[in-house]
Amino acid sequence: MDFQILINKMKENGICFQKGLSDSEIDRIENIYDILLPSSLRNFYKYALPIGKNFPKWNDFSNENINFIKERMYLPYKWISSDIMWCKALWEIKDAPKLIPIYSHRYMPIINHPDPPVFSTVGRDTIWYGKNLREYFYNEFIREYNCVTDYIPYVPLWSEIIRNNK
Repeated sequence: MDFQILINKMKENGICFQKGLSDSEIDRIENIYDILLPSSLRNFYKYALPIGKNFPKWNDFSNENINFIKERMYLPYKWISSDIMWCKALWEIKDAPKLIPIYSHRYMPIINHPDPPVFSTVGRDTIWYGKNLREYFYNEFIREYNCVTDYIPYVPLWSEIIRNNK
C-alpha cells in the first residue's frame, strides 16, 4: 500500500496526522490491550498516526485513555448483547475476535489475515465498510466509494450479524 498517496488524499479531506508509532510503542499497545495488530494496520501506524476527535489516541498511555480505548473495544459486544433480538447469538460473543477501534464506531477484527476488513457497528446496525484498511480509508475519508462485494474473510459473530441484516 502506498501510504503517502493515501495520507495526502486524507489530508486533502481534513484528516490530520502525527508521526508514526515506533516499534516499542506498538509493542506496548499490543501488550496493554492484549492484541496483535494486523500487519496492514501495524505498517500504517508505523508510517503515520491519524489524529482527531474520533480516532483512538494510541500514543497516549495515560490510565484514563487506556480505559477509554478498552471500553471502545468492548462497546460493540455490549451493544449487541443488550439487543434482545440477538440474545440467541450471545453464545457466539465469547468466540468472536477482539476488535480494534479505527475511527468512531468503525472496527477491524483481529483474525488470521494480514489485512482484515473494517466494519461499522452500532448493535445490529452493522455493515462492512471496507474489504481492507485501504478500501476503508478511501470509503470513509476520501469518498471514493468502493462497493464492498469482493471476498471478505469470515469474521465470527460479525459476518453472521451482517448476513442477517440483508
